[in-house]
Amino acid sequence: DLITRTLPLPRYGTIDPTPFVAVFFPMFVGLMLGDVGIGVMVAALAVVLRLRSKPRSTLRSISAVAGACAAFTVVFGLLFGELFGDLGRRVLHMRPLGFDRQEAILPFLALTVALGVVHVVLGLTLAVVNAWRQGNRREALGRGVAALMVTLTVMALLAALRLLPPALFTPLVIAVLVAFPILVLLEGVIAVVELVSNFGQILSYARIMALGTASMMLAIVANRMVGAMGSVLVGVLFALLFHIVNFAIGLFSPTIHALRLHYVEFFGRFFSPGGTAYRPLSHWHPSEGS
Repeated sequence: DLITRTLPLPRYGTIDPTPFVAVFFPMFVGLMLGDVGIGVMVAALAVVLRLRSKPRSTLRSISAVAGACAAFTVVFGLLFGELFGDLGRRVLHMRPLGFDRQEAILPFLALTVALGVVHVVLGLTLAVVNAWRQGNRREALGRGVAALMVTLTVMALLAALRLLPPALFTPLVIAVLVAFPILVLLEGVIAVVELVSNFGQILSYARIMALGTASMMLAIVANRMVGAMGSVLVGVLFALLFHIVNFAIGLFSPTIHALRLHYVEFFGRFFSPGGTAYRPLSHWHPSEGS
């Protein structure tokens, strides 16, 4: 709960976002880093923090989050075939189990935008559940129609690109056109602004691809320095320096952007603050008891 601890507690009866953050946050960080070598370094840092921390302390929580991020980083590193950039391929002859981020820029972009669709639609779905639990049936239906329109629009685009059967394009467009006035009827004109905002925020998940590509290219540049310098020793020292800088950037930049995607794009759709901490017998003192 380290990430959600910075927010007010969710209102009683609404959804606690902690389980969703536990999955998506380390996944986003791991996708941005996507390197076996960096993942091992993050795992080592997590172990050190755990050994030097006390139970239930902030450092212990940070070590748990770092461990989850390290696991996803290693998994994606294997999928991308990266170990300190292209060093694994040049020395250990690693091959990507999924695709090569250096060459497959568009598939990587498509993957991150697809994650954005899943994340945003999930947030809208949770908003439906929250509104229904609180008795706001009209709001729940509006959020549901918005989630449906986002899904139908994405499917129509996939059909237009022939990633889905082209015959589905016309029915999907008709479904979107039918759902649009229903959405306006349920939520008013502001629903149009929010609908456009949904698509804009989905595109903002492309930052995952941008940061991941930048981290990979910095590691590759570091490896190229070994042969670019006149002295091998000087080249190795510069390469180590660049890898250390890349690791330091990887500790902060992906974390900040993953937090931003949760606090703005995800929580903004369903999170309802106003809860109080459960502290049983907090007003009871032993001296007052019988």
